[in-house]
Amino acid sequence: MGAKEKYEGHAAEQSQKLHDWLKVRFNLNDVKSDGSNRTKVDLIGQTSKSTLFYSCKNVSGCNTQIHLTSLEALQKALDMPSNIYETFRRWFGSHNEILFETWKSELSVQLSNTEQRRHRIHSNNLTNWNSVLDWLNQNTSNKKLIKLLIQNLNPNEHLKNVNYMIWIHKLQHTIKIIDVEKLIDYISVNCIWMNSVVERGKYTTLWLVDTNTGQRIMHLQMKGSGNKLGDYHGAMFHIHDNWPPGVLIEEESNFYI
Repeated sequence: MGAKEKYEGHAAEQSQKLHDWLKVRFNLNDVKSDGSNRTKVDLIGQTSKSTLFYSCKNVSGCNTQIHLTSLEALQKALDMPSNIYETFRRWFGSHNEILFETWKSELSVQLSNTEQRRHRIHSNNLTNWNSVLDWLNQNTSNKKLIKLLIQNLNPNEHLKNVNYMIWIHKLQHTIKIIDVEKLIDYISVNCIWMNSVVERGKYTTLWLVDTNTGQRIMHLQMKGSGNKLGDYHGAMFHIHDNWPPGVLIEEESNFYI
């Protein structure tokens, strides 16, 4: 996510018009911006009886980034087994050229120019890849992965779970409210991770697909832009504007910030 998008996102979170809109829709006494990058919460709403937590997405397309992390942080958060970690490490790639050459020496295949340029190995050249998909699907059905991505960065801290996602489309001027708990419940039962069905991303991108509709709910890929000594090889998750039945609870057009 670029600096411009971050600035616009923070501006949306602090918009008095948005705060007033939420006060009416949820009968809130007060709304304030959270302002922390260590939580999924962007806005906090207070009623006379309870506190509600919101994440806010200010988008210009049909999907947006929801989580960017190092593989090491993902391993720690989800107790990732060492064999899954090692396969994922090759798929996301490394800044370390010597390590990458070691990975290459273990293979009996010639890597593509793209793989060698990006210091990564595509999934078709990883023998343990089906185990990775199985692990992702297990951690989706038990809700641990999805909760981490859209509800709470700390699985042991339940007091600040995101209740609702605000989806503002800044070009179409629409606002949507998604019930996060209902979305998590739906995904855990009805969605699976699979290789991208698009040829270009077949071995480099994973899709979380709604088995009832065939629609893509999320996708995962290596962050392939930015400083190659920074988070270039990070795990980058996106969420799509394809909401299952009962999850989208409010929608309004002609919404301008």
